[in-house]
Amino acid sequence: MKATRLLAVITVFAATAALTGCTSGAKADGPSADQIQAGREVYTRLRTLIEGTPRDSLRGNAVANYLMWNATAECMRERGWDYQIAPYVVGGRLTRPGPPGDITAWADITDDFGIAEMAALAASEGFIADGEFHPTGMENLSGEDEQRWIDDMNETCMSAGTGPMFESYPPDVLQGVGMEFTALLVKVAATPTAQALQNQWVDCLADQGFDAHTKHDGYDGPELWPGFRQATEGRENKGALADAKCRRPLHEHVLADGAADLAAFETTHQDQLADAAEAWRDLRAESDRVLAANR
Repeated sequence: MKATRLLAVITVFAATAALTGCTSGAKADGPSADQIQAGREVYTRLRTLIEGTPRDSLRGNAVANYLMWNATAECMRERGWDYQIAPYVVGGRLTRPGPPGDITAWADITDDFGIAEMAALAASEGFIADGEFHPTGMENLSGEDEQRWIDDMNETCMSAGTGPMFESYPPDVLQGVGMEFTALLVKVAATPTAQALQNQWVDCLADQGFDAHTKHDGYDGPELWPGFRQATEGRENKGALADAKCRRPLHEHVLADGAADLAAFETTHQDQLADAAEAWRDLRAESDRVLAANR
């Protein structure tokens, strides 16, 4: 299982109230509120069953981190080094996890990127996001000893740690049904109507001064979404608000248009979804065990 799947462990948050602004070309004969809600409910159930919650995502990444570094530390200690494992530091984008496959149409409509929310969740788990320095044992070495430490780490012990990380989260049962789920979402988002609405979303963003073609741009391109990484200064919402104003017709269209297919998926994949629920119970128990041992 690829490590990138660790970042794909996600959940759904309810859509926010309608926002005024750019119309994004919404049609008068668009889906009804009941159709949208029906799609949202089944999408939420499936996404949470398959991908877990934001807490699962944070804890899963932390567990993978500790499994890797515990194995690395054991390898280094076997070579005579007093290797210290640093506390887990939340890395990457500290935002709500994105939709399966980072499919723009299926990303939730929210009025922020959840930076403060996820930072609070990380803090509640005892994780740190300050990136402060923590000793590993190399700091007091020099000359040949320092070079031997580096060689042992790079040539042997780093690879010793990657196996446990890749093999632990999540199990294959989640990958299999997850790939099928994502394929269905891709299919719904690829219809001519959905593609036309996505093009209108791009144009609407451009009218508001944002250059982005996928929701993923909003996560990784702070230059495209002014203030995205300055949530603590109160500017986080600017890009999210523009996205919400422009992308709502697209998101609501795929929810309504995909409702029947999602419901059928839920029916035909009952066994796999039951296996996924059991897998998540096991994963959460493993998280409790690994994190408790590394507090």
